[in-house]
Amino acid sequence: MTIRGKRHRLASGAEGSDKAKNEFHRLMAAEGLAPAESNRRGLKVCDVFNLFLAETDRRVGRGERSRHTLDGYVRFLKSAAKEFGQLDVADLKPFHVSRWVDATDRDWGPTTRFNAITAVKAALSWASEAGRIGADPLAKLKRPKPKRREAIPSDDQVRAMLGAIRDRAFRDLVELIHDTGARPGELIRAEAADVVEQGVPVAIALLHHKTAAKTDRPRKIYLNDRAAAIVARLMEEHPAGPLLLNMRGNPWTRNAMACRFARLREKLGGGPEFTAYALRHKWVTDHLSGGTPLATVSELAGHADTTMVSRVYSKLSERSSHLQDAARGLKRDDHG
Repeated sequence: MTIRGKRHRLASGAEGSDKAKNEFHRLMAAEGLAPAESNRRGLKVCDVFNLFLAETDRRVGRGERSRHTLDGYVRFLKSAAKEFGQLDVADLKPFHVSRWVDATDRDWGPTTRFNAITAVKAALSWASEAGRIGADPLAKLKRPKPKRREAIPSDDQVRAMLGAIRDRAFRDLVELIHDTGARPGELIRAEAADVVEQGVPVAIALLHHKTAAKTDRPRKIYLNDRAAAIVARLMEEHPAGPLLLNMRGNPWTRNAMACRFARLREKLGGGPEFTAYALRHKWVTDHLSGGTPLATVSELAGHADTTMVSRVYSKLSERSSHLQDAARGLKRDDHG
């Protein structure tokens, strides 16, 4: 083929049409041709999804992405592929994605729609950046704002929660989330080999974690006295494999955690404040309202920067006593 007066060989007859197609699209992307031209007769959307999932799986193996993230991509891209996976990338338009997420039979809320669109946009953006396709056809597609997890349990609700738990396995998990502010998925992966000791356990250091690609360092979960005592006991009970096991002796899964918290809500008549992540948010909010610096809370919570934790400030309005204390402590000039 000829591009801008220069001839390029795509493939010999023995090499087949697949190599010719790949070389054609590589040249189109390298020359920066228009999207309609560079994507014409190219990969189908489902092919892009498969390539993206394979790359994400490799990144999981390198510790740059979590298995939970990959599972979410698989869930949404599998559904999207059924709707518009056979389209050529050149024919994909934002309305295809909008029609898919807004289908009445799905009954997805704002957060689920946000995550679904994020998965599809991530796949197409990656393919464009990797030179698999030309311009990203979904670059201008907007996502709905996800619904924030606003519910934070009170101290009384936490006490009720712990009082209703009869087995030590689930109680250990709940107390560690409450005392460390760690992500539930981090704690259920932790092993004895991950524990940092200075006479007693002081932290859990995870090499593979959610922000590994951004921070390029282990995620350290620091332990208070109660958490350290729990971890020390679990190290003796489970010297190999996950420290936290359910009462059947199996590793915790996200679904198993969700089911246990669902039973707690049913038993206590609670709402979304009776969830694993609500306990993590309570830990963050307690530290912020107690005066711990924002940067310190962000580091302890395992965030790459202060952006996510700063959003928790919007929840402090629910704690009038904190605002009253702050107002009383604020010195202002007396202008009469």
